[in-house]
Amino acid sequence: MNHALHHPIRVRVTRLLTGAVALVLATLTTLALASPAQADVIDNAITGVTLETTGDLHDNSRVDFSCTWAVPDGSQPGDTFTLQLPPELAWSGATSFALTAPDGVTPVALASVSSSGLVTFTLTDYMLTHASASGDCHFTTRYIATGAGEHVLEFDVGSGVVRVPVTEGTPCQTNCGTKVAKKVGWWVDRDAQDRMQFAIRAPATTGGSTNSITFIDNPGAGYDLDCVTLRSFVSPTTAADGAVIAPFIGAYRAGATPPYAPGQQLVAPAVTCSASGLTLDWTGVPAGMYSEVRIQAVVTDPSLGEYTNSGIVRMNGVDHEVGTIIKHDEPGGGGQGPAIHLEKWSTAEGGPATTDGSDFPGDHDSAPGADLVPGEPTSITFTITNTGDEDLTDLQVTDATTDGPAITAISCDFSPLGGPSSGTTWPAGPFHPGDSFTCTGTVPAMPADDTHSDEATVTGIGAVTGTTVTSHDPWHGHTPPKAEPQLSTTTSTAVARPGVTLHDQVTGRGFESSYSGTGQATLYGPFSRRGDARCTAATAVGTVAFTPRNGTVRTPGIRVSEPGHYTWVARSSADELHRAATHRCGLASESTVVRKTPIVDVPNVESGFSGTLHRAAARTSRVLPARLRFRGIGLDAAVSATRIVRHQMVLPANTQRLAILSRTATPGDAIGTTVIAGHVSNRHNSPGALWSLRKAKVGQVIGYRGGDGITHRYQVTGHRLYRRGQLPRSVFATTGAPRLALITCARIKVSAAGHFHYTRNLVVFAKQL
Repeated sequence: MNHALHHPIRVRVTRLLTGAVALVLATLTTLALASPAQADVIDNAITGVTLETTGDLHDNSRVDFSCTWAVPDGSQPGDTFTLQLPPELAWSGATSFALTAPDGVTPVALASVSSSGLVTFTLTDYMLTHASASGDCHFTTRYIATGAGEHVLEFDVGSGVVRVPVTEGTPCQTNCGTKVAKKVGWWVDRDAQDRMQFAIRAPATTGGSTNSITFIDNPGAGYDLDCVTLRSFVSPTTAADGAVIAPFIGAYRAGATPPYAPGQQLVAPAVTCSASGLTLDWTGVPAGMYSEVRIQAVVTDPSLGEYTNSGIVRMNGVDHEVGTIIKHDEPGGGGQGPAIHLEKWSTAEGGPATTDGSDFPGDHDSAPGADLVPGEPTSITFTITNTGDEDLTDLQVTDATTDGPAITAISCDFSPLGGPSSGTTWPAGPFHPGDSFTCTGTVPAMPADDTHSDEATVTGIGAVTGTTVTSHDPWHGHTPPKAEPQLSTTTSTAVARPGVTLHDQVTGRGFESSYSGTGQATLYGPFSRRGDARCTAATAVGTVAFTPRNGTVRTPGIRVSEPGHYTWVARSSADELHRAATHRCGLASESTVVRKTPIVDVPNVESGFSGTLHRAAARTSRVLPARLRFRGIGLDAAVSATRIVRHQMVLPANTQRLAILSRTATPGDAIGTTVIAGHVSNRHNSPGALWSLRKAKVGQVIGYRGGDGITHRYQVTGHRLYRRGQLPRSVFATTGAPRLALITCARIKVSAAGHFHYTRNLVVFAKQL
């Protein structure tokens, strides 16, 4: 079926030829009866034709063709209209192309060209949102000579015929050689258009028998000379188009072996050729000879619309400039119908300068989008433009949020166009082609590291066609991630004594001036080793507050009384612009060893009771509410506190008691050795408290119950014998893993007079469980 046209058929011819244009409507009556609702072929959609050429036509003359077209209301995707070229015109260029919308991208119709020259235009989905469409087309053809004289070209445009008279020139019969130096060029393959042929022609020589002719070719941008195709000829004869033809007195063919032509008389020319230039010299050319250089070029930049070539023909030292331009035969065209366009943009960044969909600063069609300020709302503007050719009514603007908070307070101002000053609808219109109005909305304040995405939509209805048109535009925004400040810390001292007050020195980086959070530094311990540090609530000694900032802050102090390894952990809280910051537990720079004063002058432990008692024993030994139980050797003894007097660890007078050296670790301390000593015998060599210590075995358990009622357990790991008075300093260590050292005497010696003494110290070591 055929669409009935709602417009008259027009024919327009613009050319440098003289003649008349006739349009014959063969089936005008049928057209009037056609039903557009059922049509799939649109008759007589071509409304105008333009042919452009220069001078009389000859074989292979370039003829530029353009047209105007229009399809009626109700045209649908898939509908077609056609144009049949006359047999005198051969298609040149791509055989498929698009007629695009004003955005230069969206196809309104797709064109295809058959081998017989039938151009078929197929409407696209563009028609779903446009009530009707109209536009133009353009392409290039080549004239096919049929004989000199007047001719009429007939273009079938459906049921109509467009007739265009043209004049074909008479081909040259004699003396056809060029009268001036010239250059010509054409496409080797009109469809591919990837290789060009250039010809430089010189007029006939007029001097004696020693004429010189130099051809210089200077290629332009976008192509390289192909030196393999270089040819040059010298002859008294030319074809009708001026080309030099046989018989040749001089010839040159790149890559061939001389002689290059039968009966060649001239010496082969001097040739210099590369992709970027050519020079060819003939010498000794007789009078009356035409000469020519031919060379092809390969396109390297197909995006260029045209390719220029210049050169020089130097005859007997006189230069004649020549040049030519070869254009791409690029078919194309455009189309347009009722349409509407929406652009959405950040008000503060500025809106679009055009309505063609080009990017602009405030346009954020893809994520992550605009950089938004956390905690601050963002103003958004919509610009809606009638980009079609028909008034619109029933306008409605909506916005759908797909991520983040919804845009609020959307309102449009139609008043400059005669509509309401607020709201999102304008039922009456009319919204004229080319007019615009704006709407505004607000993206609510968002926290840091948040995203927002939405899509605005505008719809309208053609006032004449009733077609609904629509446009969508997404917009994206995000708040930057929270700042990630860093804390590095250093304890106030690396080694200290019990009772010390420790401080943390916190250095901050990456805080903004608006930071409103708080800081805390917690001291953890005591631990036996720094590597054993576990920063949990159970191991926290105390927490102090500080104000995080860039730079170093000294925190308030925390007093520490127990020996061991301590470590700080500093923390800053998060706020709207900052993440929380901290660091790992147990850093060396954050750790302090709190230890008792090292025992440098190692004491003697005289635990054999040779019959004398140090006079300090009575006043030094202080009975503690503590007991040591070592069931493995049958020991259950009270423990007294003691000290070192005159390089000697003072033991109690009561040989059934034990003494704990106060300067060593207290049972339960996280570090250091607890030294407890006792007598092996009394003055009569009767068993003392540690008489059976020599029976201790590895793995046996020892219990120490302090005055606080807590029992600390130890497990025997081994024993050592040392010469009396030569105990090593390590036995009295105030650092290292917590352990117990039980010391007594061993290796008794009895004199002839019955006196006795001991030559060794026995030390049993046990680790703290």
